[in-house]
Amino acid sequence: MKYYHGSSQHDLKISGSRNSRYGFPALFLASNIDLAVQYAFYNAEQQKSNLPGCVYEFDLASIPKVIDFKNEITHNTSFRNLIYRLKSQKHSAVRILNALDYPSIKFKEKHYSTIAVVFDFEVIKNYHRIGTLSL
Repeated sequence: MKYYHGSSQHDLKISGSRNSRYGFPALFLASNIDLAVQYAFYNAEQQKSNLPGCVYEFDLASIPKVIDFKNEITHNTSFRNLIYRLKSQKHSAVRILNALDYPSIKFKEKHYSTIAVVFDFEVIKNYHRIGTLSL
């Protein structure tokens, strides 16, 4: 399965030294490319970048831990608690099926997606930029 990541960075470097919004290194990827595009616009705006965001495609090693989020929205306490619990259980990566996600109130078009949460970046086999968005 291909996964996508929307970023403000035009030369994305995957590093364990960069923390997620949860306070520890983690990379969130979506199976739905439209969701990744929304995140690219959102992240570029958050960085106050004059450049548009970019979308990257990822190939991952097999992820044995799978959770069904049952069409629930990710902007809630249960999703946040799930991420903290999975990190504390020392999973290298997790696939979260049937998640309803969006970047922010401004970018609020909701998309169903499988979300891959990568805690150990060795799970990433390769990745490359597949597009730069237009402003």
